[in-house]
Amino acid sequence: MSPSSPDYSEWEPLTVEVDFDARPSNSQLKKAGTILSKNFDSTDDDHQSALSILNHWRGLHLPLLRSFMLKLTKLDIEEAIPVSRIKRVASILAKLQRPNRPALNRLEDIAGARIIAPSFDNVLEVKEALSGIDSEFIPSSRPTRDYMYPESHDTGYRGIHVIYQYNGKETCFKNLHIELQIRSKIQHAWATAVEIIDTFTGQTLKAGTGEPEWQNFFLLVSNAFASIEIEDYQLEKKDYEGLRKLCSKLDILNRLRAFSQLIKQKKEFGKEEDPSYFILSLDSDEKSIHLYSFSQEEVNDAQKHYEYLEIENRANYNVDVVLVSSSSLYDLKSAYPNYFADTNHFIETLTQFLV
Repeated sequence: MSPSSPDYSEWEPLTVEVDFDARPSNSQLKKAGTILSKNFDSTDDDHQSALSILNHWRGLHLPLLRSFMLKLTKLDIEEAIPVSRIKRVASILAKLQRPNRPALNRLEDIAGARIIAPSFDNVLEVKEALSGIDSEFIPSSRPTRDYMYPESHDTGYRGIHVIYQYNGKETCFKNLHIELQIRSKIQHAWATAVEIIDTFTGQTLKAGTGEPEWQNFFLLVSNAFASIEIEDYQLEKKDYEGLRKLCSKLDILNRLRAFSQLIKQKKEFGKEEDPSYFILSLDSDEKSIHLYSFSQEEVNDAQKHYEYLEIENRANYNVDVVLVSSSSLYDLKSAYPNYFADTNHFIETLTQFLV
């Protein structure tokens, strides 16, 4: 770790050294989830205790996710990029505060894995290859969500989501879930552009809300990109003309290029050789990104530093922090280009389509 790493003892009440022999019970998780759903900004003892349980529960997913990723790399998935991430506390709390909120112990996407495949056909091949994954992980009873074709999602999002459940012998991981997303490179470029526009314009397009013109633009772009990938699918002429007009009106290409130029400051801390975990901290106000790396043996340090950065920036909505497991910095940048404001592939694909 970097010499600038914080003194964790200063905030120990919220820091959990993950104890795999002391898994929170379902009743503890349900109670913690109920407290956190009603008491977002409280600093009372009950709220602090609930956050500790949440962070312990979240921390249990880290080594499980690493094991899952190792099994993915053993599959014959040519040129595909597998990465993973642990869900942010803010995102978990947002889910717990929904009207029909899930119980904390039933959240299925605290651990998330992602495979970026070269093409549409490769995504389908990856889906088939997953049948050969080790029996330690099995698909859950929840149906696979297949958004591969146009109009399968009202925002234009495309990809495949599969929920896996741990089925091994370790009792501390019993019934824990991992959400796997599979996207093509073009689909990923689209999703990245959406997140970057959200970050720099303060919208929530990823969640299905935002300015109508931007929503319509990304829906049309999704269909345009589908026409590139899917045989026998073509974008209607009126949609093509509508897309060209929105590109001009929103000045989308120049905006995205400008956002990319803004992220100039980058500071790196931690392991230079064989890192297994990375923390990305993007400050859209200061236009900077901090990158922290950890070895596989430093999993608890990674978890602690992640919690520290979340707490430190809890009231700063311009800072976005994520903990990721990746085999290399190259794969990290390929899978999370939004943190580097990198929309080169999106711009290139859209420009070629409009010519």
